[in-house]
Amino acid sequence: KYARIAERGEFTQRAFASGKLNLLEVEALADLLTADTQLQRQQALRQLDGKLSALYDSWRLALTKGLAHAEAVIDFGDDEHLGDDDYDDGMDYDGAQESVWGAVGEKMES
Repeated sequence: KYARIAERGEFTQRAFASGKLNLLEVEALADLLTADTQLQRQQALRQLDGKLSALYDSWRLALTKGLAHAEAVIDFGDDEHLGDDDYDDGMDYDGAQESVWGAVGEKMES
């Protein structure tokens, strides 16, 4: 019955609210719409494709697992002798920590 013209940013806001776009993708869309140069548009499109979100999610997962491991060692390390089998989830925490910090450093330099 009643139709109206959508407000500026309304579809993006609805997509974000329904979980179809995350915050990084919304920011990328804003960057794309305000881009002045071809390089800015390319950067916004790379961010919009979700690869940056996936990278951040992998870092978050690795850091969360590392934090859980550190808390377990702090909480139970002195009271009990935890073996590798007690918290073995197949993850190399030392290697994962180096991997995360190495990847963060690489991204910051580029």
